[in-house]
Parts: sequence; structure tokens; C-alpha cells
Amino acid sequence: MSLSHSPQVVTDGLVFYYDMANTKKSWKGAPTTNLYADGNFSTEALHPVRSGTWSIITDPRNVFARVLKATPSGSNQYHGRDITAVVSTIYSLQMEIFVSSDFDGTNVQMYPEQGGSGAAVAYNLSNKGTWQTLKYNGKSATTTNIRMLAYILSSFTVGYVLISNVQVEQSAIATPFINGTRSNTQAIIDLTGNNTVTANSLTYASDGTFSFNGSNTSASILNPTISTAVYSVMQWIRPAASLIDTTNSGNRRTPLVGVGPVWNPGYWLTARVFRVHAATEYRDVTINWVNSTSWHQVGQIFDGTTCHTIIDGQILLGTRTAYAPGEVTTVLFGAETYAGAATNWNGDIGVTQFYNRALSAEEVSQNFNAMRGRYGV
Repeated sequence: MSLSHSPQVVTDGLVFYYDMANTKKSWKGAPTTNLYADGNFSTEALHPVRSGTWSIITDPRNVFARVLKATPSGSNQYHGRDITAVVSTIYSLQMEIFVSSDFDGTNVQMYPEQGGSGAAVAYNLSNKGTWQTLKYNGKSATTTNIRMLAYILSSFTVGYVLISNVQVEQSAIATPFINGTRSNTQAIIDLTGNNTVTANSLTYASDGTFSFNGSNTSASILNPTISTAVYSVMQWIRPAASLIDTTNSGNRRTPLVGVGPVWNPGYWLTARVFRVHAATEYRDVTINWVNSTSWHQVGQIFDGTTCHTIIDGQILLGTRTAYAPGEVTTVLFGAETYAGAATNWNGDIGVTQFYNRALSAEEVSQNFNAMRGRYGV
């Protein structure tokens, strides 16, 4: 198995791993449907509405993809395709554009041609020779259509323009390109390739990241380990707001637990206590996260008898209470139940890792050090 973004992460025994920062292989973007037919220009007949000098060619970045190319002409316009719209509904529109470094025109823009609100978005010609993603969002003004438009406003005699990955979504946020539909089981991908992650109504930000809203959002997998056998689990988490300053479990927030909830594995925290659960016991560790909204590494190790706590690269034992929960078949991230609950996690969970063995203190520290720079810890 290759984990190209961070070769320092321990891979021996790794049976599940998602990473929100790995946008090529793990975090693919919010579930969405691209309403624009053939946004990757695979079929010439689907792009008849254009004027000037255009051709569909192989994408210079990927021999298996295609792009639309404009060459010198008095005026080149790519109108795209009509899409039936819902009046007063917000749509996001985007396309990738490349302008050659020798291009001698003065402006390249994209905007919805018919109806809607907002202004054109221009390619930054001071950075010619690079791919730029131009994004627009606004409300449709008619029920007839909206249309993507790339319009080279000036004539040009030298150079060329490429258009790639056209996307229209019924959403205020433009998500990473998909030529079709990205389902809720295709949004978050397990880097080990062994498990399917189901995203349930996650909160998506304009920068493309996701978070948990502390109410009714979650992600889930079938348990990749055996709850009564040896395992390790780690996450990087960040609360969106200060945790309640108490040790009372009724005011907890829960980053990970079995559906039910069945606490095996599973842990919750307040600003003062972190509790981990396993097949034989639960243990409490005192923390001080009062007024903190910083990133932390958390998790647990079950060695078959004893449950250990992981906090910021250290293995801690904590105060023991005997416990005998059932076994877990499904694990939730960011929630205790699929339905709304005040105890659900409110914030980010950037990484989740499961191992089918007990990691050593050195390995826990290694994983912590591999990512602490990313999270400013």
C-alpha cells in the first residue's frame, strides 16, 4: 500500500484511513451532481454552441482526458449547453481555463449567459501559462435555462485558450469536478481500499472541506477491526467552539463511537475529561482544553485486556472502571447516532486511522509527528 502524501505514517496493520487533506485519493468532495452534460468534452456532438475557432483535443495534463481549445480568431465564444433551472434557486458554475503564455488578447471571462445574478469572473492574465479555476454562483432568473459561457472578449492573433472540467451544480458551493454524480459513498475514500465510507449530511465549506455540525451529521464504516480483539484507533480533531468546562458526561461531545451508541471502541470528551471505552473497561484521563479550538490527536489502544488513551502523541492509562459493552458492527465518526443529538461532535475530524494491532509508544509518536506540522501543533 502506498500513502504518497505522508510516508512517515505507520502502515503496518493499517486497515482503515481517511485524510481530509488528501484531495486526490481520500477526500473527493461533497456528494453532488454535475448538471452540465459532458463536462470533460468526451463527445464532440454535445458542444455545438460555439463560435470562432475551436477544437476538442487531448488534455496536456492527462492523456485520458479531453479539453476544448480556442485558437486565434477575431472573437471566440463558447456558449455551452442549456440546463433547465429552478427559478430563484442558487447554482454554482465553474470551469478550468488555461491561457498560453504568448496569448496576446486582453480578457477571458466566464459567466452564466442567460438569467441569474452576479458578475463575470475573469482569468488573471498576469499569471498566463497556468490553469485557473473560475467559479461563479448566483440565483437563476428564469425557469428555462442557465448556460455556461467562456467568452474571449478581445480578438487575439497569437496563443490559445483551453477549457476543461465544466461543472454546474444546484448548490451555493462549487465542489471538486465530477463528470456525473458523486454519491455519499464516494465523497470520502478509505486510503487502504478496504472499506466504504458513507457520509451523512456533512457540512461543506466554500473551501471544499467538510465538518460535523454537532447535531445530525456523521460518517460511518463497517467496523474494520474486532471489538474484542487487539486494535488501535486515532483521529485528528478540532472543536468548532469551546467545549463545556465540566467532567459531566451529559455535556460530552463524541468524535467516534459504535452505532447505538455502543462504546466499544468509542470515546467522548469535555474540556476537562477524555474517556475511552473498550470490551473490558472504560478509562478517564484529565485534560485541560478550556477555551481551546485547536487541533489535537486523540484515540485509543486496546491490547485485549486494557484500554489505553492516546492524546497528542502520548499513550496514557487513566482511571479504570470495569465495563462490558456489546460488540460493534458499524462505527460512526462525529456522532453517537444517525439522528440528531446534542452530544454529536461539533467541528472537524481531519484524519481517522484504524489498526488491527496495538501500536507502540514510538509508533503513536511517529504518527503524531508526521502530521503535527500540518495542524500547527
